[in-house]
Amino acid sequence: MRRPNPLQPRDRPGLAYFVYTYSTQMAEVEVDVKTGYVDVLNLVATFDIGKAINPLMVEGQIEGGVMMAWLRPHGRGGHEGWDDSEPRPPGLHHPTALDAPEIKPITVEYSNVHGPFGAKGIGEMPNIPAAPAITNAIANAVGARIYDLPAHPERVYMAMKKRFTQGG
Repeated sequence: MRRPNPLQPRDRPGLAYFVYTYSTQMAEVEVDVKTGYVDVLNLVATFDIGKAINPLMVEGQIEGGVMMAWLRPHGRGGHEGWDDSEPRPPGLHHPTALDAPEIKPITVEYSNVHGPFGAKGIGEMPNIPAAPAITNAIANAVGARIYDLPAHPERVYMAMKKRFTQGG
């Protein structure tokens, strides 16, 4: 008699995901309360990736993914929130490596029995928690929560104004 496969229960055709990657990110920001401009100073990105087969590649993937996500909450991703035919406000330009926050990638290696060589994967994971980490840091810094992206200076300023004039 054939033993049942624990990854394919009888009542389901199969599990789409058998290896989950877990992560968390924390950001440190500085907010100019007069303009709403947000400067991300530091970002810590931690990922449980199973076995890191190529640790340097994993670190680069984390840093690159965090950078891609960092652009979005700031409205620095090109056409999000600003019309490129219009002059940008001072300090808002297309970012370079010099504008990047300090990123500290941390990997937690706990081998997974289902992944190749114990690996899980890193792929798109660094993109997911960065924006919430940054917007939560903004809320922690100024007491005003940002509910929509990008968190460009006008949106941050208006959220602070609403918070301090209406108390909400």
